[in-house]
Amino acid sequence: MLYITIWKFKHLRYLIKTKQLDVKNSPIDRIASAFSKLFSAIEVVAPATIPIIGCSATLMGVDESLKWIGREPIIGPYIGNKISTLLPISDNTSDVQYHLNKIQSNNDLIKENHRICELFCNHKDLFSKEELSHINTELNKFKEGIEL
Repeated sequence: MLYITIWKFKHLRYLIKTKQLDVKNSPIDRIASAFSKLFSAIEVVAPATIPIIGCSATLMGVDESLKWIGREPIIGPYIGNKISTLLPISDNTSDVQYHLNKIQSNNDLIKENHRICELFCNHKDLFSKEELSHINTELNKFKEGIEL
């Protein structure tokens, strides 16, 4: 089965290189040629996926058996490394962590702001009305400046 699949891949490559799949004498020959190549590739790749997935599942089962007896898995980390080189991890995790850190720092700023407000509220008699309104204005500017 493996030999037949490899032969099919080589034959498909040969057909594409020699342009035997190109459609001629058609008003939409480029689109038709692309679809011809696409369907030929699907015809070759689709039957090959079943044995590949079957072998992968079997090898992953062997890895689980190795974990049960206390040994390190072999195939799973190898496949994971290959997948991570083909599909690099996006920065979604770092974005989430960045926003979580920003929310935490904003929470800390809000707590500090609340502490300062309570401090000033407890000692209102030490400040004039103008000073209190100025402090209130500055605190409101500070609240608006906090980004979420």
